[in-house]
Amino acid sequence: VAAGTCAVIEILNSNGPLSLVTVVASRAMSLLAALGNCGEWSQLYLLEGVGILFQQRLPVITMDEAERVVAKVMPLLHSSNAAVVTAAAKLIIMFIAQFTGKDSPLTATDRSILESNYAPRVVPPMISLLSSPLFEVRFVALRNIQLMINGIFKSYFTPHVRRFFVQFDDPVYIKLDKVDAMLKLASKDTSEAILQELMVYAAENDAELVRRAVYSIGILAVEVPEIAPRCVERLAELIDTKVNFVVQEAAVVVQTVLRQYPTNFEGVLPQLCSALDVLDEPASKAAVAWAVGEYSDKIDNAAKILSLFLEGFEEESLMVQLSVLTAAAKMFVKSSDDDSRVVNRKCFEEVLAVATTINAPDLRDRAFFYWRLTAGDQDVAKRVLSSATAGVSAFQPMDKGLLAELFTQFGTVSSVLH
Repeated sequence: VAAGTCAVIEILNSNGPLSLVTVVASRAMSLLAALGNCGEWSQLYLLEGVGILFQQRLPVITMDEAERVVAKVMPLLHSSNAAVVTAAAKLIIMFIAQFTGKDSPLTATDRSILESNYAPRVVPPMISLLSSPLFEVRFVALRNIQLMINGIFKSYFTPHVRRFFVQFDDPVYIKLDKVDAMLKLASKDTSEAILQELMVYAAENDAELVRRAVYSIGILAVEVPEIAPRCVERLAELIDTKVNFVVQEAAVVVQTVLRQYPTNFEGVLPQLCSALDVLDEPASKAAVAWAVGEYSDKIDNAAKILSLFLEGFEEESLMVQLSVLTAAAKMFVKSSDDDSRVVNRKCFEEVLAVATTINAPDLRDRAFFYWRLTAGDQDVAKRVLSSATAGVSAFQPMDKGLLAELFTQFGTVSSVLH
């Protein structure tokens, strides 16, 4: 039976006739009856065969028949074989997707009831795979859980957020994915525990994990406003450590936080500016230059800080050069009195003098644009350069069509490398 089912799957995957789906539907209960009388690999083929029923755009069996199929498959979620658990979870996920989708024959109330009845049952078995002694199994499970979190299962994983905390024996690629999963599950109730855990990671020896942890603290502030003040305090502490790669990442993510909350966390600016001598990466330097320009009216000696970038300006990356140029223009138009205006004008003119002679078209054109803009109506220049900062979004929702397609590949290489 399993061999025949495997042959049907191969034919359908090779653009075989859809009439085979009807054949499988008519023998679904026979396939399920064989589940208990075969080995684990045969169970995989049978589950894949029955799962074809739920991969069609419209249901090919009734709701009652589908629930009987799922009831037969449910015990396999507790199998000792990770592949069988994943295959059973895939079938149930596809069942939920088919009968709660836009083409479902069920009412909105019935769809909600169906989701609440079946979705929570898939979560614990998938989480249990994260404790597998095999790192490969942990990684495959984690990548597939990431897919589920992007779908309707996020709220069902949130109470289990601590199961995504890094274990001492996790390889770095699993640690990084666990941090990403924690962030996606962050909420008002879980954010405090996540922040504490991220601070532990920020003190580790693994530079890659430390960078991801520092970055994640800033993203946590963006995603959960209630925890943002605590996150900024922790970022300020990390900047004060003066550890090179920690400060680099903290500077970049502080910029993200300030873009999200323009008027809330100006107290972190002194630490950010004092770290300039530690920075050597373009992204972190550009972040500090942006902060100086954006908050020049609230930073003491802003022109002096910005003039530090002029030493070796020609050797800086284009990202830093553009940030310094824009910051100098903003600082000039924001001058609040005659004394500051004289100082800021001098700094702006020094930047223009260098920027207009560098053989970089983007930089040179922007420099000439700012030159002409500030030479005209100052109110217009101020409105252009001091426009409201757009908010940021840490996680872009996955395309629903892509997500639905990846669910049909649940447990395969496609679901891992998405």
